[in-house]
Amino acid sequence: MRMCALVLCLSLLVLCGAVPIETVPGATTDASLLAPAIVVDTPDTLPAFEKHVEIPKAATPVIEPLMEPETALLPMNVSSFDIVVAIPTMRRWTREREIAPEKYLTNLVEGLIQDLGADQRLHTKFLLYNVDKEPEKHQELIDLQAKYASLIDVVNKPPRAPVTKDNNEKIVLEKPSGEVLEVSHTTMDWISGETHDATSLLFDARKRAPYVMFLEDDVKPTRHAITKLCHYLEEMQTRNIRDWFMLDLYTPRIGWGRNPLYVKNFERYDYECCTQAMLFRSDKLLDLLLYETLHSNLPIDDNIRDFSREDDSRGVYPVDPNLFEHIGRYSSNPEKSSNTVEHTSINFVP
Repeated sequence: MRMCALVLCLSLLVLCGAVPIETVPGATTDASLLAPAIVVDTPDTLPAFEKHVEIPKAATPVIEPLMEPETALLPMNVSSFDIVVAIPTMRRWTREREIAPEKYLTNLVEGLIQDLGADQRLHTKFLLYNVDKEPEKHQELIDLQAKYASLIDVVNKPPRAPVTKDNNEKIVLEKPSGEVLEVSHTTMDWISGETHDATSLLFDARKRAPYVMFLEDDVKPTRHAITKLCHYLEEMQTRNIRDWFMLDLYTPRIGWGRNPLYVKNFERYDYECCTQAMLFRSDKLLDLLLYETLHSNLPIDDNIRDFSREDDSRGVYPVDPNLFEHIGRYSSNPEKSSNTVEHTSINFVP
């Protein structure tokens, strides 16, 4: 029955166009790689870590830095891990529905690439998913792929027929917590679109490398972000920590949720929200993607939170200091653009 359910969900993804099938000319992506595949994970045998005791929401964040960012995090003999950096991207807009004056993608991608050593370049690839409604107008992305052709693959989201909707009509959205929201068609399309886009991108990316770094295109990296991440993965292996499917690379400073301010390296993190920067184990991704597909009307982070809390083997671990900072004031959804950044890192060292 489980296998039948997996096949049914994956078939629906292909029929609905959730899996990208069009590759940009010049990119090396084979369209056959984009078809989802069934992967049966071997259950972890290690005992789950103890859960954290909840702390008051207003309490001072518990922060134990991994080590000094510019010294101990950069050992000369750090191993290289095969990582694909997956970034969904489109042009961003002001609230007045004009092209945003700031561009984030170039600084993000080049900020990561410029710190890569020769060996790391052999183990790190970028997969940029162009979800713009007019992909040929996303010039920033086109320029990056031309400049770093050996490192960057670009895939275009397949076009969909436009649907006429009354944007004055409100849609009632009920979250698993019981919270009920009224949102416009524009916002609802944005929520479901982001969930579908992330799911499609991750389906492809998980087949390219053992680890998938998912980034939103409005973050900036710390210096030597990939090296610091590799060191963290080495330490996870040394400590024999295997009960994880995701590392949280960006933790927002928020005052709501169950336990969002308790952040300690190599201890389970009670993930609450935000998808700016995450690292996934490819061998653990399929179950999450099926969960996202079955709850595609909910934001990605709501699904990750609920998915991680349903089973003790689905651990989330934080990386502190965070490897990325959120800098986006302008959104792909004009209704969410503002003069300020919605949330920022709990602890970021440039």
